[in-house]
Amino acid sequence: MPRLESWERLKHSGLIMQAPSQAPENITLTERGRQVARTSDINEIMARTNLRREMLHPLLRASVYDGFAAGHYDTAVRHAFVIVEDTVKADSGIKTEIGVKLIRSHSIRPGGRWPI
Repeated sequence: MPRLESWERLKHSGLIMQAPSQAPENITLTERGRQVARTSDINEIMARTNLRREMLHPLLRASVYDGFAAGHYDTAVRHAFVIVEDTVKADSGIKTEIGVKLIRSHSIRPGGRWPI
């Protein structure tokens, strides 16, 4: 049973597929599978697949998700912080503060929710 689960996970992750023009039990690596095989850190590749675009707030889906999916984590995080900061500034009307000071000066809305 664990072997079947492993095959299904590889297939679901887009790493393997049925070999073209072959019997259903013949499988081959996809292009993504070949990329993973060349990469020494399978955990990093799998982490990227665990974050789906629809999981993010609409404001974060474009630049943040694309950067993360491409492995540019520092850029993705920086973009996310800029988007959050700009949204908090617009929502709060606070124009003179930035970064941590801005976030600390803007209280959380009733119910514990941020404005975005």
